[in-house]
Amino acid sequence: IDYYVEGEGEVTFSKLLEELYQGNKMPLLPGLYYPGMSISDFRSYIPDFLLSEYPSPYLNSVLPVQASIPVYLETVRGCKSSCTYCFYPKSSSRLRSLELSEIQVLLQKLKDSGAKELVFLDPTFNHRQSFEDLLDMMSSLNLKGQCNMFAELRAEGLNQKLARKLSEAGFTKIEIGLQSINTETLKKIQRYGNPKKVAEVARLLEEEGMDLLLDLIVGLPGDTPEDVLSGVDFFIEEGLTDYLQIFPLSVLPGTVMRGEAEKEGLKFLDTPPYYIQKTKSFTYKQIQETLEEVEYRLDYRIDEYPRPHLVDFEYGQSDVYKINYNEYSENMMQLLIGPASSHHAIWFTGKDLFSQKESIIKALRIRKEIDPFCILDVVLNPEENFPLDLLDYIKKELETYPSTYIKRQLAFREEDMQHRLIILLPLHHTCSLDWVLVCMNEVRVYKDTWVWDTLRFLPELGMSLPAARILDPKIDSDTFERLKEEADPEAISFASRLLEKRWTAEVLGYERQ
Repeated sequence: IDYYVEGEGEVTFSKLLEELYQGNKMPLLPGLYYPGMSISDFRSYIPDFLLSEYPSPYLNSVLPVQASIPVYLETVRGCKSSCTYCFYPKSSSRLRSLELSEIQVLLQKLKDSGAKELVFLDPTFNHRQSFEDLLDMMSSLNLKGQCNMFAELRAEGLNQKLARKLSEAGFTKIEIGLQSINTETLKKIQRYGNPKKVAEVARLLEEEGMDLLLDLIVGLPGDTPEDVLSGVDFFIEEGLTDYLQIFPLSVLPGTVMRGEAEKEGLKFLDTPPYYIQKTKSFTYKQIQETLEEVEYRLDYRIDEYPRPHLVDFEYGQSDVYKINYNEYSENMMQLLIGPASSHHAIWFTGKDLFSQKESIIKALRIRKEIDPFCILDVVLNPEENFPLDLLDYIKKELETYPSTYIKRQLAFREEDMQHRLIILLPLHHTCSLDWVLVCMNEVRVYKDTWVWDTLRFLPELGMSLPAARILDPKIDSDTFERLKEEADPEAISFASRLLEKRWTAEVLGYERQ
């Protein structure tokens, strides 16, 4: 790295470019640091420029608008709140906002360019002057129907009138962060707020047809496991559990909470995502148990499930590698050499996979040497039972891959989101049911099947039976809808790339593959 720019980079970076153009490679600029520079020469930069001085790159088409890709935009910088876990107040507590006329020009440009999804990055969308005027202006642009819009709001100050205006402006999804049901905790972390008000506003927005995200954080200083579970029970009683977003606390660098961590007895990962490990009222085990109990009460998984890549091999694609030990030759290892997609799968097929454990490890090390930071699915495709020691053997190898944000993301579950181990039972296998059930306690298990057979067992898939990998190249609309309505979405996978893409877009909401 040649240069480091602190905080908001527009002013510092543009001045750096001017200095470099003049041939000065070691300028002394506020907010700029570079290797070899004396730390005493470093000066922080406090941003005070108008946002309009650096117009949105969408206005002059530096960034093209594509209907299939969300447009991320900001109309405000700074945050009036002082939540101790958040970096926004530290970066700037003074609000700097685009004028209404400037926002109107930007939104009109995005509409005319065919934008379909707008995501506002403003820390708190309704913390601004003339909020109602902004919504009226947005309504006048007739964005509703063309654009789906998302923003994060505070419940305070919102009422039925503003809820309706948000809908008329085109907002289809709103996030409201309650964070804790314990009002003393909310005071301690300077979030404040009223749980009943959050629920009231959530229902108003819901009545206007908007989708919601309602946040609770696990591990806040002052909270106990009982507080978290009381928060879940509160939303159950209010009928709002479909919108809950629950996640462990991240003790972010630069926040007030990070500075007070030692005093508050907070232990946390020292690398991203900086998840909490211990507080005065939470042990690590209690954090794990609380998350498990939350899922039990809600009856759904609260974080993203790492969906395996189980589509068929296709010539011209570099995302599926297959090693078949029934017809193995050393040349097969050569197929693993070379660049691959950022998410790819290696299949190992055969009657006796345990006897091939050294070869499997060799294959994984070839890929690790080439791309240790990829998302990798190791797919065991056994025709017969194998000793379960093979699973531990492979897991230990995958643990040697570099530790990354993605790899640590599901640490509470003791799962590896980046390097995953899956068993896929072939259509004609001789693995015993008892063996399969034991495997399902260790790793995710799928089974090749035809859709007509899948339909007989939809509620059991992924629970008492393996998840399904459907082999049919095409499925009629009625059958697709039945799968959608009756099965766990993560218990259905497809060999067909087209069906897998359709499922992940229409059912799981992953619109870009």
